[in-house]
Amino acid sequence: MRKFLLIFALAFAVVSCTTAETETATETPVASESTVELTETYSATLSTGELSFMYPEGWFVGGDFPDLGVTITNDETYIAGLSGDVVMDAGKVFIQVLFAPENMGIMIDATPESVVSTFITDVGDDAQGTISPITTLTIDGKSAAFTTLDSNDGAEGIVLVIDSGDAFTTMLASFAPDERRDFQTTVEAIAGSFSYTLTANAEATAESTADMTAEAEATAEMTAEATEAADD
Repeated sequence: MRKFLLIFALAFAVVSCTTAETETATETPVASESTVELTETYSATLSTGELSFMYPEGWFVGGDFPDLGVTITNDETYIAGLSGDVVMDAGKVFIQVLFAPENMGIMIDATPESVVSTFITDVGDDAQGTISPITTLTIDGKSAAFTTLDSNDGAEGIVLVIDSGDAFTTMLASFAPDERRDFQTTVEAIAGSFSYTLTANAEATAESTADMTAEAEATAEMTAEATEAADD
């Protein structure tokens, strides 16, 4: 499962498993308020904004360099991450969390579904297991999408992407065999608690990027029209 999730992490850094249905998402609405009790709060100031989320009592967060992501687990021995081709012990959960600010050029027109679809496409034939069709849903009023993972070693996982304000938050969750359903509600509850707010400088950069993108598109359209007129 570690290799399975690592491939997805690498795909995210440059921004499935077998399925022919990855282009069609299944829509699954969920309750607007989670029934999972999240009592602990993590917050951090990043280079581009402010991050906060909640997690259950007795769980642990690793975030020495939160700009590069954080880890969440219910077993402190996993806090630094998984090593090697690890299959999780029964009852244990490990979540790697990555952030993509929406002012990144490639993320401006993205959606949670499109981010998950990009993962699946980029992984291609390198994944070692099966990826489910994408499911779209709403968690605490936030748009989200996920795919489930079944690796060849029997372990299970979820890749869940949620619009957490000014960034897309991606959660790569790993579980012991046959335990994904036991923890999926908790993973979704944590996802729904994520809040990412861009700083003023980052927002200005986002607006500038959007303006330049719009200007480039307008220029390309004008060039195409001029070329067509010249051909006539």
